[in-house]
Amino acid sequence: MKKKFLEIFTPSASKNVLLIFAGIVWMAASFILIFKGILFFLTDTSNYLIKLFIAIIIFIFFFKLLFKKVSVKYLKRIISLKKEKPCIFSFFSIKGYTLMIFMMGMGIGLRDTKIIPLSYLSCLYFGVGIPLLASSFRFYISGFNYSRLKN
Repeated sequence: MKKKFLEIFTPSASKNVLLIFAGIVWMAASFILIFKGILFFLTDTSNYLIKLFIAIIIFIFFFKLLFKKVSVKYLKRIISLKKEKPCIFSFFSIKGYTLMIFMMGMGIGLRDTKIIPLSYLSCLYFGVGIPLLASSFRFYISGFNYSRLKN
């Protein structure tokens, strides 16, 4: 009885919808970071070439060493879920949600403490936001091509 009750009220979706939903969440997070990065950059546009160079280095680091691997890991995880209609929030594991909370906390902490001037913090926000946006497309493509992927 308890299991049925939980199943009734658990928001679930097919795996292709789950993949698309994951893409939406990753894209929303990237838009927030990119928008804040633009706002922070506009506080001081001096040294823009240095800031651009820093943002590119951060972009390469986060894309190659983190988001490229993590997005593939989560794609495989979603596709291999046992339920055909898993919980809509299962696109992340507990470890993934923990990492997301940690990264959000770091971003908020750096912004609020002003350890790094906002105009330079924009480099970090761009450097994380753009690869996050790029990785979101992997989820969209996989969601729309799910029938081919599962075979």
